[in-house]
Amino acid sequence: MMKITVAKFGGSSLADHAQTLKACDIIHSDPCRQVIVVSAPGKRNVKDTKITDLLIHWTNTIDPQEKQAIQNIISARFQEINPENPTEISLHLKGKFDETISRGEYYMAQTIATILGTNWEFVDAASLIFFDMYGHIDQARTTHAFNLLRQKMKSNAQKKYVIPGFYGSMPDKSIKTLPRSGSDVTGAIVASCLDADLYENWTDTNGIASADPRLVNNPSTVHLLSYQELRFLTWGGATVFHFDAVKPVKDKNIPIQVMNTNNPTGQGTLIVPDTSKNLNYRKSWITGIAAKKDFSEIRISMDGMNEQVGFIQKILTIFQYHGISIEHMPTGIDDISLIVSSHQLLGKIEEIRSKIKEWEPTANVEIHQNLSLITIVGQKMKGKSGVLARITSSLENAEINIETINQSARQTTITIGVKQLLLKKAMQAIYDCCIAE
Repeated sequence: MMKITVAKFGGSSLADHAQTLKACDIIHSDPCRQVIVVSAPGKRNVKDTKITDLLIHWTNTIDPQEKQAIQNIISARFQEINPENPTEISLHLKGKFDETISRGEYYMAQTIATILGTNWEFVDAASLIFFDMYGHIDQARTTHAFNLLRQKMKSNAQKKYVIPGFYGSMPDKSIKTLPRSGSDVTGAIVASCLDADLYENWTDTNGIASADPRLVNNPSTVHLLSYQELRFLTWGGATVFHFDAVKPVKDKNIPIQVMNTNNPTGQGTLIVPDTSKNLNYRKSWITGIAAKKDFSEIRISMDGMNEQVGFIQKILTIFQYHGISIEHMPTGIDDISLIVSSHQLLGKIEEIRSKIKEWEPTANVEIHQNLSLITIVGQKMKGKSGVLARITSSLENAEINIETINQSARQTTITIGVKQLLLKKAMQAIYDCCIAE
């Protein structure tokens, strides 16, 4: 049987007629691309509105004239994408929220199937991806549905399929959407269930950048990446790829190729289970750096803290009670810092402070806000001397104080906290020192 490539095209790749034709040319250029997953059309320019956002606006307005105006805009977008045979758009007033906002993917899948030709068939995601009553993927029903699709593929090798991303169906047959960027997740589920040989993710960048281009000038593209490194970069704030899309293909060891629809012959980024045998491929010992804003540090200090059995457990119990997750927890002999997302502390700071003081009256509690976390990732960092020295020296030279620092047990990530106002300067300093060279 021919190898199977599942290719997912994002909204920027399908934003208008020209972009959609580029996507179709890419699809036709490789016969292994047998299953396509699509997002809703995205922005054509910075002032434009994504189809999904238009649909959200449509559901939120109660003015009939405004609803009709929005539907006319959506219809015009799809007519521009396929002027010869435009998809007819119909939005139901009684339709539920999830169903309505998923219609961008639904109609785009029908549109591109029509453009691709008679060998291509639209398959509704609601008939393939199933949720249980709690909103989790129903693995048994979903696997069974894809087994049936695989049988169809084997029985007719000429037939190929287009599936809308972003949604599936509940036990009562109602539509349920995945989180925003959920089409990445759909693509990964499809690739996993079909045991694809490759999962392609087509977007408007040349792959995964080694740093956020909004924070670093002209960052390089990472051409080879492990699942684990991707996990750390996306946790750290990298946004090109939806990390939930990794697990389904990671479990099957299916490689992911991130490519640019506007540069289809480019190298892109290949994400594989392990890069340990290819570490010489990279010149830099850092794979990439990512950043997240709006963190707070709760700093607790007390003489003899290290001698108190169960002290940390007491502190964590307070945060657990308030439903606050801990991002990092650097410790010393007589102090401990808990790094948390600032929004989780809203309205809870004084109660947490008073509870800590109630349990340990001699404890000193300080709250430091407006922190950003920079995550430095690289498998080549493990066991390499001087890594931390170079990073800290780059910040020293830029006159940036390190508020907090933490290295993972695997020695493949280092997380540094800096004042939020200094984030861009810090990112550029680390990049120039550790990647650009």
